[in-house]
Amino acid sequence: MKNPDSSRAPSLDMPPGNGDAATPAAAHPSTGFHWTERAYRRAVDEAQLKVVLLVALVLASLVPFLNKAVHMDDPLFIYSAQQILRQPTNFYGFDINWYGFVQPMHEVNQNPPLAAYYLALVGLVGGFDEWVMHAGFLAPALGAVLGTYALAWYFCGRPTIAAAIALAMPVTLVSSTTLMCDTLLLCFWCWAVALWLGGERRGRSWSFVLAGLCIAAAALTKYFGICLVPLLFVYSVACRTPLGRQDRDAHGRDWRCAVAQVVGLALPCLALAAFEWWTRRLYGHGLVSDANLYADAARQFADVAWSRQFLLGATCLGGCVLSVLFYVPLMWGRWGSLAAVVVFAALAGVVHWHGSYLDFTPPAERGWTWLTPLQASAFLSASLAVVLLGLVDLARRRDAESLLLALWAGGTFVFATFFNWTVTARTILPVVPAVAIWIVRALDRPLTTGSFFQSRFALIAPFALSLALSIAVAVGDQSRANSARVASGRIPEYLFENYQADAADLWFQGHWGFQYYLERLGARAVDFTNGELVRDEFVLAPVFGSNVRMLPTEDAALEPPMTVRVAQGVTTISSEAGACFYNCRSGAPFPYAFGPNSVEYYIVFHVRNTIPLRQPKPGMLPGRSPGPASDGTE
Repeated sequence: MKNPDSSRAPSLDMPPGNGDAATPAAAHPSTGFHWTERAYRRAVDEAQLKVVLLVALVLASLVPFLNKAVHMDDPLFIYSAQQILRQPTNFYGFDINWYGFVQPMHEVNQNPPLAAYYLALVGLVGGFDEWVMHAGFLAPALGAVLGTYALAWYFCGRPTIAAAIALAMPVTLVSSTTLMCDTLLLCFWCWAVALWLGGERRGRSWSFVLAGLCIAAAALTKYFGICLVPLLFVYSVACRTPLGRQDRDAHGRDWRCAVAQVVGLALPCLALAAFEWWTRRLYGHGLVSDANLYADAARQFADVAWSRQFLLGATCLGGCVLSVLFYVPLMWGRWGSLAAVVVFAALAGVVHWHGSYLDFTPPAERGWTWLTPLQASAFLSASLAVVLLGLVDLARRRDAESLLLALWAGGTFVFATFFNWTVTARTILPVVPAVAIWIVRALDRPLTTGSFFQSRFALIAPFALSLALSIAVAVGDQSRANSARVASGRIPEYLFENYQADAADLWFQGHWGFQYYLERLGARAVDFTNGELVRDEFVLAPVFGSNVRMLPTEDAALEPPMTVRVAQGVTTISSEAGACFYNCRSGAPFPYAFGPNSVEYYIVFHVRNTIPLRQPKPGMLPGRSPGPASDGTE
């Protein structure tokens, strides 16, 4: 079947010719359609308009979240950025209490520092107010969406739709509202793949070198970025086998391109090796090797069976790309939709019959317990749909590009499920462009032939549903983030006026964004390995937080808790709902969950007798890991 959008897809390269309408031009990378120069210029104008529309869509989706509170591991990047402004070459040269005891930052943050350097630049220009930092992180989100648009040219005839679908995935929108390194990684990842494919298709040696620089930047943003090296190496090898396209330019395989490919793949490896050497000299240990040791220790500490780990990964993947289910009627027609409904019902029935899902049973007092089997079934069904999309695409096309997409998505899932320190939606994020491209390729060759399903208007409903779902999840995440800021704002009235306390009497447990706002207020983090709590001091702790411990009741009385209302309908962090977008292995199997949400509780301990703090400091060895309840390291 003819690509429905091939008549509008311009080539990425300016075609040769003297302006005559009959002059042949270069073929479109994915369709092989040849253009005249006049048609090419008209198509380029259309492409520019589509880019403007994509930029407007990104801004419209993310600008409402500019005032989102600092959340989860955002403080690690903010503190590192502030340190960089003080000492640019000593990015982790300070101490922090993140696990309940003081450590050097280079032992806490297992991510490379490029995102912190970017945040330092934002802070240098505009300061560290929330809206300024989030405005600065609009650029990586724009880069990721436009990068998806650029690489989608090589896979399908409707790259604008692929980029829009990628943006409207729940994991993309939520990740783009944080100050962590994930969206910046996705930006570099997409452009690295797009540049590499451009080099292969057009024989542009400089494109491989630029791709190598993007891979190096991705690896120095998050270590997972180095996986692009074997991925693109296998793709280039496949291009020189029968899987490669026959219409590829012959000059794309000359010695200059071969040398450029070697350079492009060597650059990120050399960059990580240099970073390891530099940090070993700077801090006495290499941060690259430390990250691997930490992940091994955390996995051994958790000791999760592989079958449970696989289901956790599949559930997290399905929740991250749940939007794929909305496109099933357009991709697979009525019979495919019926099959999807049957699978969904069967999975929901199994979960309901079992009575729990991955050992999670919602408390009866929360209500809406019937939602658990439905959302578990929806997430697993979405994962199955992604697998089927990849298999069908690989079976239909059998070329280097379909192999690249399959290895891209499959490798990301395997790493996020079995090799990362925990199962988290943040590690699933790089799979989104591949899934979006699969959806568009399936839409270009649907199993149904109905005229409505091939019209542009047919995409409006599933895209609107997808965007609405993603915005709802992002609103739920923002509400949880804002609760820490609201609670910290109530402390002066709650403690300082009612109990005649001041900031010097205030301690806190729990970290993430809560730590950021309590430290701004003047409170101190409890160090359980050193010091003491004295009479008439107060300790605050969120009910759902990282590294929170109860104090002995005979020495610390519980005052009435502080409560903050949160948004209803969907949440990304709730032990009652079984949701934790940032760590699905913490007893919460879902990246987000639907239903009613209870208020956020903040416990207030009033110290009555001196409490000495002399617990032994945990190490990084298996069984003594400082608590993978925090998502501060990956």
